[in-house]
Amino acid sequence: MAVVQVTHFSRQELMKQDKLLQQRDEFDLEWRYLLVEQEFYAQHARIEEIASKKLQMKRPDSKDEQVVMLP
Repeated sequence: MAVVQVTHFSRQELMKQDKLLQQRDEFDLEWRYLLVEQEFYAQHARIEEIASKKLQMKRPDSKDEQVVMLP
């Protein structure tokens, strides 16, 4: 009877392990997608495009620049 109980317990634990490994793989895949998405949103050209189109920002001309002297 003890052998049956140990075998049953072992199978239950293996099933738990398999579920956890599958969950780990899903989290790893999601993490990779998030890294790719972060890289996309952090691209300099994309940020510059949003700044110029949506926020109407532009690089200042030399006449618009001011030099501040600190004591």
